[in-house]
Amino acid sequence: LGWRPFRYRPSPTDYPAYEDMRDRFLRGPQGRAALMKGGIIWRLAISTVSILNVFDGPSDEVLNHGRVLMDGESGALVDDDLSDEELSLISGVYNVYTNNGSQMAQESWWPKYNTWKDSGADVGYWSSFNEVFFQNRLAAIRGKTASLRSAHDWRIALKFDRRTPRTISANRQVSSAFL
Repeated sequence: LGWRPFRYRPSPTDYPAYEDMRDRFLRGPQGRAALMKGGIIWRLAISTVSILNVFDGPSDEVLNHGRVLMDGESGALVDDDLSDEELSLISGVYNVYTNNGSQMAQESWWPKYNTWKDSGADVGYWSSFNEVFFQNRLAAIRGKTASLRSAHDWRIALKFDRRTPRTISANRQVSSAFL
């Protein structure tokens, strides 16, 4: 969402402008990829992109915005994916100068994809707890009481049970080995 000055505080028009930019982006071929990411990215996309888009299969843009899932003897399987920049757009990330030369920090309306994925909030599905978190955060943003958060601040805010990420990782490894 661009660069902002040191000690930047969003104006009342910044969140609606971000939502408009995000939603216009999600109406393109990357909307399906956002739903397929799951977690906070899925939640931010689901009010704009129909879940039925997932069943349409890879978009016509898959060769430009895709990833290889398997490259076997019969050819490559590809699917839509999102770049780090696209994930940052969906999460509402700003680059904010730190008053230390050209150094900047990233601050966002919502947790970045990797921060969410590595947190205790990512339990492999969108839980009722996740929805309460989302609705509370959205109400705070719309009520003008929320501020942008750094990745560090998001990690603290999303730290519930520190064993959750290890448990999920172990579960995924066992499931993958089983399949």
